[in-house]
Amino acid sequence: RWSGRAERLIFRQAQDWAGRVDIPAPAYSPHLGNGGAALPCRYLWDQLNVYWDGTVPLCCLDYEAAQQIGDAARQPLASIWQGPELRAIRDRHNGGRRGEVPLCRGCRYFPVWW
Repeated sequence: RWSGRAERLIFRQAQDWAGRVDIPAPAYSPHLGNGGAALPCRYLWDQLNVYWDGTVPLCCLDYEAAQQIGDAARQPLASIWQGPELRAIRDRHNGGRRGEVPLCRGCRYFPVWW
């Protein structure tokens, strides 16, 4: 039906932007509440986002940069990536305490993991 109209289609789950948009759980993901282990978010180890003004938010889902972990206009990216703030957040995730991180507390981006 889409042949000739689009090169490809990608369907993803609805996004609540780290808890900032209210989406009913069944519509958000069929996997919510599965009682799985609270595994660390992989984004803490595989990406660093930099906004136009140098602001480095904790997460790509933090479009308002409510939880900033650095300023690329004033700090080398390596010092932000390896710095104490991000290290402390990684440690919380590794210790099963992601709920101690305000931005992560409401996140449902990887519900299959949690």
